Amino acid sequence: MYTLIAKWYIQADDNDKAKAVLQALRELAAQVEAQEPDTWMYLVHTGNQEGSTPPPAPGEVVFVEAYKDFNALLQHVNGKLFQTFVSQYGADFVPEMVPNKGPFLLVEGLARLAGFVRPQAAESTAKVTVH
Repeated sequence: MYTLIAKWYIQADDNDKAKAVLQALRELAAQVEAQEPDTWMYLVHTGNQEGSTPPPAPGEVVFVEAYKDFNALLQHVNGKLFQTFVSQYGADFVPEMVPNKGPFLLVEGLARLAGFVRPQAAESTAKVTVH
């Protein structure tokens, strides 16, 4: 299994645009679940000020992802769903440094040391509000 955490940063100019980007992220997650069986976990989070030290950056989006293997990750990032999302919404995120080839992102691969995921975690979805 290949697991990673990625951070992107929404830079939408208005609240309605930010809400549209968040809705598109929800839709992306649902499409990935339905169409990419080798994507074993695809969780999209927004920063939560409560209990965070330091507090998250405005517009922060955190992906927690697990794939069957590294090849499955490559299939995801090069696949139609992800590439379509980036082409439609990539400009709504803080850009990569010049030359801009897409959104700026931080990605960290993870090696599982220990732990578990309870079945209830798959059923829990928090409501997201944009300030």
